[in-house]
Amino acid sequence: MDAGDPSRGTPSLQDIFSLRRPKDFKAGLSSGAKSFGKGLVGGIVGLIAAPVVGATQDGFVGFAKGVAT
Repeated sequence: MDAGDPSRGTPSLQDIFSLRRPKDFKAGLSSGAKSFGKGLVGGIVGLIAAPVVGATQDGFVGFAKGVAT
């Protein structure tokens, strides 16, 4: 099974970031900004989601583990 298989709910690198070569400077800048934004949002979601999931599974200890990872 592919790591980016939609049945697993895990997006692949190609789903998140554009891996095509841009045709010009403007397209490259746009693609870079879009990839940066997606990465930033993904990181923020991870910072929020990990402690919440840990707290629901293991209480305060799980919350602390979620914050630490």
